[in-house]
Amino acid sequence: MPYQVLMVEDNPHEVELLREALGVVADDIVVRSVQNAREALAYLGQAPPFEQAGKPALILLDLMLPGMSGLQVLGIIRTTPGWSSIPAVIFTAVDREGDRIESRRLGATTYKVKPQTFDGYVSFARSVGYFLRNGAATM
Repeated sequence: MPYQVLMVEDNPHEVELLREALGVVADDIVVRSVQNAREALAYLGQAPPFEQAGKPALILLDLMLPGMSGLQVLGIIRTTPGWSSIPAVIFTAVDREGDRIESRRLGATTYKVKPQTFDGYVSFARSVGYFLRNGAATM
């Protein structure tokens, strides 16, 4: 059974890059995507239209989302029974020390800056696969 990754990302190009990179390195990881915080919370809660959504093995969470920020979503995930144990990685284009500190405080598994090249995405995809298959403490 494939590992399911929930990617909370409002840029479809970023989602497609990760899917393509995972296709290069893994055949056992499926990326499901939502575009904003409202959809992410509905997905995790299996609310319409996500009633059939399974629990993801990993959440990749952008910081800059329309409406609620990724850090706000992380705070909700970490305080909701049934969701709090899901590994959640901040996956963002912005590398700000304040965001790193706040993401750690809120319980992010790790903080990753989005790669600038496809090879960088492939490398990130390898680390995602290793994390999922081996239960590594960090990526």
